[in-house]
Amino acid sequence: MRRMSAAGRRRQHASRVLHPESAARRFRDFDAIALIAASACAAPTTSSELLSALPVSPSKKTHSMIAGTLAQCSRYASLSPRFGAAFDFLRSLSANLPLGRHDIASDDCFALVQAYTTKPLAAAKFEAHRNYVDIQFLQSGRETLLWTPLTGLAETQAYDSEKDYALFAAPANATPLRLRAGEFTIFYPEDAHAPCLELDGPCEVRKIVVKVRV
Repeated sequence: MRRMSAAGRRRQHASRVLHPESAARRFRDFDAIALIAASACAAPTTSSELLSALPVSPSKKTHSMIAGTLAQCSRYASLSPRFGAAFDFLRSLSANLPLGRHDIASDDCFALVQAYTTKPLAAAKFEAHRNYVDIQFLQSGRETLLWTPLTGLAETQAYDSEKDYALFAAPANATPLRLRAGEFTIFYPEDAHAPCLELDGPCEVRKIVVKVRV
């Protein structure tokens, strides 16, 4: 049996030792996996807590549904040249702003102030838009919104170009977003969503929907 020389044993040992940079990368990967697993096992009170718990690479921006709080909105301003103005408007809201439309940047960015009572989940209607992104902000109250990717949904009401929306059949599965005062969601044209639904029973809601042209 051939014996390994002392020099060979030293080289073999060195090959098993991770370079510091490689070790750091491996531990970062382990931390990310552990964080995702922990977030899946936890029971966050809002969708924004779940989303903020996941590691995000700033170099890989994708257009998909977003949920957060108004206190966090500055991190999303760079996603659109008009998001900054939209969030400035939301931060400066008064409690008695009249219902209806309020222009921020003419037709490129405007707000719709709404007040309503939330509906049972059975009344959910999925909608999607083509020309505008929705920033739906709850000024008061609480509600559930359902979200699902638009791809593959059957259209039940043809697209209305004047109102920029179409309706779609409810999917077999949808993700519930539970919003309370001070929280918002961002829906892109590829996001089908059903808003205005009950969370722990019916509730009076005051919502501002900022429409941002794509």
